[in-house]
Amino acid sequence: MAGVSMKDIKLRIKSMESTKQITKAMQMVAASKLRRAQERVANSRPYFEILYDTLNTIANNTEDFASPFLEARPVKKTCYVVATTTTC
Repeated sequence: MAGVSMKDIKLRIKSMESTKQITKAMQMVAASKLRRAQERVANSRPYFEILYDTLNTIANNTEDFASPFLEARPVKKTCYVVATTTTC
């Protein structure tokens, strides 16, 4: 680092500290958003269970109804990724 002045070094240190502060604030915002999303999912669980039970009852009690979605399949590990947007 030949030719680098003390002023340049101090500016670089200040810049790095500023970047560190911004990064920490962004992490805190992301953690807060994640926490709120998890709470919304947990709060919607009872509604999902009622809806699931209702649809399951309808599907099992309707004999003339056929759908490929209701056929028994071998159990596979599945991961669903749902991405949505919200408007304020």
